[in-house]
Amino acid sequence: MNIQQILFLNGDDETLNYFAKQMGQAFRMRGLLVRYGDLDAGEEERKALIQYLKTPTLVFLFSFRGLKRETAVYDRKTGYIWQGEKSHAKVYHLLCDHPYHFFGRFQKLEEDRNRYGDFSYVHLSVDRNHKRFIDEHLNEKYPWMRENQFFPLAGNGFLDGTYEQQELWEKKKSHIVFTGNYTPQRHVKTYLNSLDSRRQSFYHHIIKHMQTNPGLTLEQALLDVCDGNREQMLQELKRSIFLDFYFRNEIRGSVIRNLAGAGLPLQLMGSGWEELWEQIPDNVTTLASGDSKACVKAIAESKLALNIMPLFRDGAHDRVFTALLHGTICISDASDYLREELQAGEGICYFVPGREEEITGLVKELIESSDISRAVFGGIKIAQGRENGYRKVSRKHTWENRAEQLIRDC
Repeated sequence: MNIQQILFLNGDDETLNYFAKQMGQAFRMRGLLVRYGDLDAGEEERKALIQYLKTPTLVFLFSFRGLKRETAVYDRKTGYIWQGEKSHAKVYHLLCDHPYHFFGRFQKLEEDRNRYGDFSYVHLSVDRNHKRFIDEHLNEKYPWMRENQFFPLAGNGFLDGTYEQQELWEKKKSHIVFTGNYTPQRHVKTYLNSLDSRRQSFYHHIIKHMQTNPGLTLEQALLDVCDGNREQMLQELKRSIFLDFYFRNEIRGSVIRNLAGAGLPLQLMGSGWEELWEQIPDNVTTLASGDSKACVKAIAESKLALNIMPLFRDGAHDRVFTALLHGTICISDASDYLREELQAGEGICYFVPGREEEITGLVKELIESSDISRAVFGGIKIAQGRENGYRKVSRKHTWENRAEQLIRDC
């Protein structure tokens, strides 16, 4: 299909809309017409989008939970605006989380496909494990998902296309910044306590298995507990997704508590952190959740940016690439994909959750230093590694790079 224009479908998530704006700029620079559709709008928006799609169009959707038959793109008599033989649209759907969060929406898309006709659809996964999960467990049931690609997240700049690299290290603020929320574990514990003893025992078995084997995905842990029974694993997974949130916040809270306990100056931008302690330590500053631009600015101004992976064992988070694009050193747990892209010391220092003390000394040195020329991590001098990391990411991991990938694909 010879794509002539782009349609981004924006919803109520400000972060994902920010990603779309950056990609949109890249497409415009290449002479393509770009439009943003509002999923929260109504019938008038749908009529306008139908007219727009009369020209060959790449429709792109960033999503945490998937399409839900929004009026702006869906009609009960005809289905989605890109369905049917006469459609000139190719839909790219980037799932920004694991596919098991989308099971219900996938089922509804299949129903719409059977009722209203097929559609040109490309499924994008931010983690290679997510792609493998779709290939192994969902392609047979949903044939339209067979065009499934790995499409990692990218680093964020400011919407004028700039990155505040701030090469003068001493000008950066001497703390570690983390941009993200915390959900107290009491919510999960309350739910677990409401279950019968058999289900409680089952879930505690999974929790212990994942704690004993760091790096396991939830689906692999379930497959192990189900003795390799794939169908049983998929059935249990539908009831066990809450464990994903449990482990995300368990790891996130543990890392922050340990770093704070080491006396390191932390700035936390997000909600829920006041519930991690009875009294917030003096070395921890909490700020309300900011918009994406505020988060980018906070990372750009800091010497160190913390990233804690949300169970992405073979992918990346935009926080990593954002930090390196702004000359900020990233402190992160690792994934297979991240280690392939960035060596330890190339603008990133890897830690193992639960063993953060192994790099605490280096982190203190970097925070206190006005000159990082002597600091070494992973056998690489930090000063040179910081520059190498910036070059790698600016060459390969911007939203402009991701736009170019889509243009090549089309």
